[in-house]
Amino acid sequence: MADNADTVIARRKSPGRPAFKYGRKAVPKLFKNKTVDYKHRLEAIIKVSEIGMCSFLDTYCANSTATERESTRKKVHGWVARRQHFEAMANRACTSRQKTARLRGIGTTLPQEAEEQLTRWVHGMRKDGIPVTYAMLRLMTLETAIDVGLTEAEFKTGWHWIRGFKQRNNLTFRTKTRAKENTVWVKRGGKSKDRATAMLMADSTGAKHTLFLVLKTTKSTVKEVVQENLKKRQGFGKKVWREVLPLQRAHRCQIYGNPTAWWNAGISLAFLKFHFASRADRATKKVMLIWDDFSAHFTEEVVAYAESLNVVLERVPPRFTWICQPADVAWIRPLKVMLRAHWLDELKRQVRLSKATGSKLVLRGPSRSTIVSWVTGVWGDLPVATILNGFRKCQLVSGPVEEVAGDVPVLDDDTLGDLLTNMAIEDTIHPDEDIDCCDEAETSEQN
Repeated sequence: MADNADTVIARRKSPGRPAFKYGRKAVPKLFKNKTVDYKHRLEAIIKVSEIGMCSFLDTYCANSTATERESTRKKVHGWVARRQHFEAMANRACTSRQKTARLRGIGTTLPQEAEEQLTRWVHGMRKDGIPVTYAMLRLMTLETAIDVGLTEAEFKTGWHWIRGFKQRNNLTFRTKTRAKENTVWVKRGGKSKDRATAMLMADSTGAKHTLFLVLKTTKSTVKEVVQENLKKRQGFGKKVWREVLPLQRAHRCQIYGNPTAWWNAGISLAFLKFHFASRADRATKKVMLIWDDFSAHFTEEVVAYAESLNVVLERVPPRFTWICQPADVAWIRPLKVMLRAHWLDELKRQVRLSKATGSKLVLRGPSRSTIVSWVTGVWGDLPVATILNGFRKCQLVSGPVEEVAGDVPVLDDDTLGDLLTNMAIEDTIHPDEDIDCCDEAETSEQN
């Protein structure tokens, strides 16, 4: 019989974090170097100018050694040499308590136009009742960074950037009125949806003018090809242009392309040239164009070109588009209702096709030609009364506001059940995770 006393039982390895109490100890902090803010430095500079360096050191370094006193003297002399910079930083409430400052443009961040478009995307989603979570905003920002030429290693969209983005644009993750309510999120295929920008223009007589669309397209890696595409094919490559040109002619619209599908200053110039350059009364009559306060609308080149065309650009303040911009007041909502009806019809068609073939339902987004057809179709079907109502509600023209009937499309229970059965419902989002606006007014889409 074996002796149990001689048996050595191996100790089970701990499943948690390894213990570091027997390893190398952390170096204790010596607190030798003390960094102070700009306000403290400016006070020290003023004190030195009043009583002199020796008297200042006698007070400031009363219990310090000779070496520490000499180090402080050199440090304060460096502060005196940069007095102008310290005064500028200390006299501002937002920077007086900072210990260091980094100039704008040093860190890797998104361009101003890209950040404005992200803000418009958040406001547009919230306006449609679609929740925007932290993860959704981060993924959208990463996609935008890739579109503007930044890699994931160069721009990581960390929590600090998200926090700054929310502070700069007055956004918050909290919601005000949707307590104890979950929103169902329906995914659209296996990839993120493609963006498209539509620029609508109508005059005070109710006449609708040619629609401008900006679609997403890949950018060539050759600079010469990029310039050729911009000059000859409105941003599209040769192969895609062969598809876009017939669409443009068939639907009587103007279609431009870029990697972000967002409006830019170059398209603003093309927009002004298309609509106002060939006016018969260009030299004698001024035209007022009401535009949102968007950076691509008011660059130096755009403003100068508008003046040469005798066009007066009227800037709408960002938080007053809901009452000063006719498109926001009366046009956008019925347009979105009609577009939503097209999308719901497409959902029903895909559900019926899935049932008929006995295959699993996989939602697919509309093609480029379908998007152009939908947008131009709903713009053409928008009643003249709706156009005039926008100008009347903004008090740009006189007259009573007319009643225009419209139904909001919804999914029937059978179609919604099929979407649930086939796992087209991806997730439910709690209101606490939703990004909302701090104010009631929202920045609208480009009009």
